Amino acid sequence: MMHQPAKHIILAEDDEDDSQFFEEALRSIDDAPSLIKARDGVELTDLLKDGSRLPDLIFLDLNMPRKNGAQCLSEIRAEKDLQHLPVVVLSTSNSKNIIDSMYQSGANLYVQKPDDFNIWKRVLAKVLLMDWSIQVPHAIKNQFMLTEF
Repeated sequence: MMHQPAKHIILAEDDEDDSQFFEEALRSIDDAPSLIKARDGVELTDLLKDGSRLPDLIFLDLNMPRKNGAQCLSEIRAEKDLQHLPVVVLSTSNSKNIIDSMYQSGANLYVQKPDDFNIWKRVLAKVLLMDWSIQVPHAIKNQFMLTEF
């Protein structure tokens, strides 16, 4: 069976500038997936439980008000209908403790947010082409943090 790239994604991000940057980088990619944005973890949880189509991929900011990314990830991994969803954690931090914690919590991939638009485009292009049947939670630890774009 051939790997299918993500067609429908959700970005959970409270920072308007980061959200805009992400969306513009996504639009620059050929055959870009549809994007739904949640402004915080509560909105993300509502989107995932409202009965509409589930995303192929979730980009999850770690630091958000009301409900942070770590809390969202725990809820997603605990929910039978959601636990299969690939989750890419986005953070400005490259703290080993935070990265290890997200790995242990079952995120599929960790990306330190780039501050350069061209790097964002390369990161998104690479992430969108990943085979999520291989890049599963607790897969190869040294491939958990995306470092090459």
